[in-house]
Amino acid sequence: ARSAALSLEEARGLRALGDRATGLLSVSSAMARSRQRELAARHHAEHVESERAALAEALQAEERRRTAEAESSAEPLRSTAHGPASRMTIQEIEQLARAETRLVLVAPPGTDGRAWAAVFHLASPRRGEPFVSVDCASLRARSLENWEDPHNSPLKRSAGGTLVLEDPAALPADTQEGIAPLLLQHTGAIVVCSQRPLDLDDPEARLSKNLLRLLRGPHVTLPALADRAEDLQSLVLFELAAAGLRTRGEPLGIAPAALRILTEHTWPGNELELRALLRHAAARTAGPLVG
Repeated sequence: ARSAALSLEEARGLRALGDRATGLLSVSSAMARSRQRELAARHHAEHVESERAALAEALQAEERRRTAEAESSAEPLRSTAHGPASRMTIQEIEQLARAETRLVLVAPPGTDGRAWAAVFHLASPRRGEPFVSVDCASLRARSLENWEDPHNSPLKRSAGGTLVLEDPAALPADTQEGIAPLLLQHTGAIVVCSQRPLDLDDPEARLSKNLLRLLRGPHVTLPALADRAEDLQSLVLFELAAAGLRTRGEPLGIAPAALRILTEHTWPGNELELRALLRHAAARTAGPLVG
């Protein structure tokens, strides 16, 4: 109901009150905006963390998938290598895997070089990357078009990982010359399984000079089965168990007399001969033991 004008003192008081109110409102609005930004940032962080966890799980699954191939290849060797010859060779390969990107495995005929190459891959810094093995005697490997395929060539599939070349001397001369420049661009390791050392001066080498230069590396001579007497019993039981599971759904054993016969054999065909014989014996065995 007041009709008189404000006094100077009242006007200054209202001015001071307005300034204080403005400051409080500025602070409270700034805090509200900060709270909104905090909530938005927290929501974004939770979303990013959820995406990171999903990507990490996907990467781990991919790494497990890639590692499974090498683990499966190395299992027959790792499960049966107990003797000094095989253990020392595994240790040598694992030491080389930490520093080398080229390795030549001199494998006697019938030796499972792929298993030893898988040990090299799993001990290397590339264990989570692809492990690709190529039988160079196959029709597909002998075709240069297979190596030049921009999407599915062995070189593309093994990029960053390990490429295993089994008996590259079986490749035709034109294919050898064609893949030599392609191997220069390979970003991973290369393991060669050969029945003889890779030597530029070897007159009987069936590899082109260009390919020999690219594939040369430390040589490791794999022990023949005759040098792995301590591993033979484990190998026999491993193969018979697998053969029994395939044919009858339960593992097979072996009689002591039969095992004694196997240990006296020299095995010129190494693991390939042993597996063929045991699978044949498993197919003919009616009881739980091979006699």
